Amino acid sequence: MSKIRKLTAQDVFTIVDMLKKVASNTLPKIIKGVSEAPKEGDKAGAQIQIGIMILTELYANLKDDLITWLASMVNMKREEYLESDAELTLEIIDQLSTNKEYNGFFLRAYNLYKKIAG
Repeated sequence: MSKIRKLTAQDVFTIVDMLKKVASNTLPKIIKGVSEAPKEGDKAGAQIQIGIMILTELYANLKDDLITWLASMVNMKREEYLESDAELTLEIIDQLSTNKEYNGFFLRAYNLYKKIAG
């Protein structure tokens, strides 16, 4: 399993910039539904779902930006990343969505985007 780097301040800006480009009407509704649904004990599960939904939305609308960011998560150049084993992308997404170190990152970045967007 490949090790992804720690998240940095630059990652927050990168994700918020991507979210600004997407500005989807469906994403806020989906995230609100997921974040209101869990009971106290499943907050981590809801954050995982939200992270996956945000990644899915970014993929659907900003595939090139997302590829560049994922490549940076494993300290690779874009071209090198695109030539890597297909399993690498699945590992990165799995780590981003399930590892406690990254838990809630996408939800926090999304909340920052909402504040910026007004």
